[in-house]
Amino acid sequence: MQKRKIEDEIKYWNLLKNPIRLYGWFYPIVLVLLLFLGIKYVKNLDKISLNEVAYTNIDSADVKRNVELKKGGIAPAFNISLIMTPSPEMKIRGQELFTANCVSCHGDGGKGDGDAGANLNPKPRNFATLDGWTNSRDFSGMFKTLREGIAQNGMAAYEYLPVFDRVAIILHIQTLAEFPAVTEQNVTNLDMQYSLSKGIEIPNQIPVDVAVSKIVSENKIVTDKAELFYSGNNFSQDENLLLNEFVSDKKKAFVNIQRSAINTTNITTFLESLKFNPSDFGLSNRILIVGSKQQEELLTLFRKIKNI
Repeated sequence: MQKRKIEDEIKYWNLLKNPIRLYGWFYPIVLVLLLFLGIKYVKNLDKISLNEVAYTNIDSADVKRNVELKKGGIAPAFNISLIMTPSPEMKIRGQELFTANCVSCHGDGGKGDGDAGANLNPKPRNFATLDGWTNSRDFSGMFKTLREGIAQNGMAAYEYLPVFDRVAIILHIQTLAEFPAVTEQNVTNLDMQYSLSKGIEIPNQIPVDVAVSKIVSENKIVTDKAELFYSGNNFSQDENLLLNEFVSDKKKAFVNIQRSAINTTNITTFLESLKFNPSDFGLSNRILIVGSKQQEELLTLFRKIKNI
């Protein structure tokens, strides 16, 4: 009798030749795969909904222009007749200042096509266009723009430049396109508004990074002082009861009192400074519905904190 060789029920190598034998596993495999992908999708739903595409445009209103450290004083009087009849020196100075301060955004020809303005939003001013001027296209409007800037459009203020330099820049810009003619009455009105011929008081100025560091330092002093005070044993039992009932965040409340964000002049101004959202000051909303006696007690307590 011939012995038969014992073999596996399925010869797995034969599956490559006849994969249809695995067809029965197709549905459970697909089901498990779909279940896995569904769970992964749900877990990452919050991330999927976020816009992760990098924003390339620069908001020009958020561009910070640094300034040099400069002591203020009285600027010399300006000869307003130079606006009508600029000297050769003024013309040369205007071109130099335009190249140094304006070309990067507005371009050599004042078309708003400078390299630095490519990603700004809104785009820099094209001096040839007639519409969309915030302060008008006449001389006084352009002087106002250079003096005050236009924050929402990303236009920096150049009030730190002498009047001579600002006028020189405007006169050069007016050679790049057609602008309204300057009359003697325009010059007189400009002088009356800004006292150009009498000299201008120039305030002190410090670089932005220095100003920021000073503000941070001053805020830290106030914060540390408030934290030291409220963490110590500086209140009576009744005062602690008031604090626990009406102050939700002692550190925030003490800092706001120190910075005069909470007005403690009298009961009217005190309540006026709190009426919108007391929680912004670290206080409980219950402070708005307390009786007059407790209001006076809180005012006295806050004055004590302010005078630490």
